[in-house]
Amino acid sequence: MEIKRGVICGALGGLLWGTVLFVFSWASGRAYMEMGLVSEALAFALAGTLFGSVVGGFLAVLPGDGVTNWVIRGALVSLAIWGLMVLAGLILGAVEPGRYYTHTGEVVRGFFLIAVLGVIVGTFWKRRVIS
Repeated sequence: MEIKRGVICGALGGLLWGTVLFVFSWASGRAYMEMGLVSEALAFALAGTLFGSVVGGFLAVLPGDGVTNWVIRGALVSLAIWGLMVLAGLILGAVEPGRYYTHTGEVVRGFFLIAVLGVIVGTFWKRRVIS
């Protein structure tokens, strides 16, 4: 079943993405680590797995509409989901600005990171990691 394959490829890609992202964030000191090293590593891996599963699931059910390259489709799907989340954050910020606010630098960084997640999930799908 395609959706099962999509979710599994997404979970594996997200796990890889979250782990690599954690290592780079920890090594560069770019992200502030609020918890211990193991707790942070688990949080990054779990978040990557969860978001990757969502991207993989949507990748499995959405039509390609002319985009035949799975890597590009993966990036587009992940960016579309990410865009909806940013839009929801902007709406929440407009409703309650003291509680929800947007940092432009984080939005730009997130754009590129989520595109990388989509490329990884699309590559896993293309390579038929899970048949």
